[in-house]
Amino acid sequence: MFVGRLLPWKGVHLLLHALAKVKVLERQVQLTVIGSGPDRTRLDRLAAELGVTDRVSWIPWMPREELLRTYHKFDLFVFPSLHDSGGTAVLEAMSFGLPVLCLDLGGPSMVVTDECGRVVQTRDATEEQVIASIAAYFTEALANPELMTASSIAARGRAQSLTWKANIERLYGTEIAQKRLLAFANSTPRIHNESGLYDSGPRSANQE
Repeated sequence: MFVGRLLPWKGVHLLLHALAKVKVLERQVQLTVIGSGPDRTRLDRLAAELGVTDRVSWIPWMPREELLRTYHKFDLFVFPSLHDSGGTAVLEAMSFGLPVLCLDLGGPSMVVTDECGRVVQTRDATEEQVIASIAAYFTEALANPELMTASSIAARGRAQSLTWKANIERLYGTEIAQKRLLAFANSTPRIHNESGLYDSGPRSANQE
């Protein structure tokens, strides 16, 4: 699954090209794109040209509460953005046990490890080579359920290690961290969702 705005630099076109390259087990490969944006028309046309229209589901918008209930239905979260500084959706997906595939560009590459997904290298690589690397991971993941199970466990653990609570505990110790988190919770209205991450409140799936 992909969650985010449909903009050229979000890299969804790379996913469509990679999807077209996965010939083995192709009936098991389905991409769901949650989000909308000005690049949708181009992506629709590209999917048709590549012959993968029937393997891509487009969901223009999804309420946040529904999105949080949706992650567990998927096996892999894909985020091939070319220059996202943060990528909150990546950390959120990992907190629900989804391995993540991203590029070695921007913030997501600092969050994802080979234990909990795959960071595709782009340095000195052509676009075709990047697409081939994405397709190779799709094939590897589909052919190796044990790898995906291990990556899912690692993704959840990695996300937990990057929460506010975990970071503050590393800095100040458990006792002081609990006091600081309590003070923070009392001073700022926040939602603590089931993933263990703090959020400022409901937002649409295509705001990133």
